[in-house]
Amino acid sequence: DTSPLDAMSFYSEPSNRENMVQTLAESDSVKLFGIEIQPKEGEPFYASIHSSKIDLDEGEVLFSIVEDVTNQVNLQEKLEEEITERKELERIKGELLSSISHEMRTPLTAISGFAELLLNEQGLQQHHRHVEIILREAEKLTELVNRFLDARRLKIDRSRIDYRELVAADLLE
Repeated sequence: DTSPLDAMSFYSEPSNRENMVQTLAESDSVKLFGIEIQPKEGEPFYASIHSSKIDLDEGEVLFSIVEDVTNQVNLQEKLEEEITERKELERIKGELLSSISHEMRTPLTAISGFAELLLNEQGLQQHHRHVEIILREAEKLTELVNRFLDARRLKIDRSRIDYRELVAADLLE
């Protein structure tokens, strides 16, 4: 619709109208995006508004181009919601993995401790060999859990790494 409108009468929020008036008082033009508009008839919509003051012989006139950007605003809101949801899922995943890793350490510590006790006891050679296998496999699993936790810490602490320029020759001296 290209019919002239009273540009100041269709803002849903009075603060948007006040913002437009104040900006136009400070400069000759204003650009606003995502402003909710309530037409006299029909549903409200989001608009991009580009307005300029024009001086005519008859007086000052406000020339505005209003574009419906409801789809863009809705997509932007949906994207922001999805980003927030993904961040929350990533946080939950990190907590779960950390919890699982720590919960694995407790039984591994017990297995390793009791295997070491059995290894130090006098017993059959076959018994001794089985205890060594238990101890060796518990150590492998403990190392795997530790590496996993170290990798998680590195991923979490990535933002805290202090990067600095280094001269390689200085390090070799």
